[in-house]
Amino acid sequence: MSTNPHETQCSMRRLSASTMALAGFVVALLAGMQAENTTSRVIVTALVALVACHIAGTILGMVIERVLNEHRLAVSNEYQQEQQAQEESSVEDSVVPEATEVEPEKKAA
Repeated sequence: MSTNPHETQCSMRRLSASTMALAGFVVALLAGMQAENTTSRVIVTALVALVACHIAGTILGMVIERVLNEHRLAVSNEYQQEQQAQEESSVEDSVVPEATEVEPEKKAA
């Protein structure tokens, strides 16, 4: 499994495009057969639906990528802020106040 975010995003785009294209093709094919259209008309309509749904799926995939990127950045920033706050609090807890010298009292002569 790849951990590269770019590869994950591209696969998300391809996954949504191919899923929508296949769904559009099947729906158009079944609807055309149900309407008892000619075979050539059913296939042409299904292919047009396949292309149109592939384009729509690609656009949807891009939107999903953007949402995931923004979410990833927000979570990353939040995590970094928590880490900085923990480091600052641990530094403050570990700092020992410096001992102040008390001036010896001068004896009145």
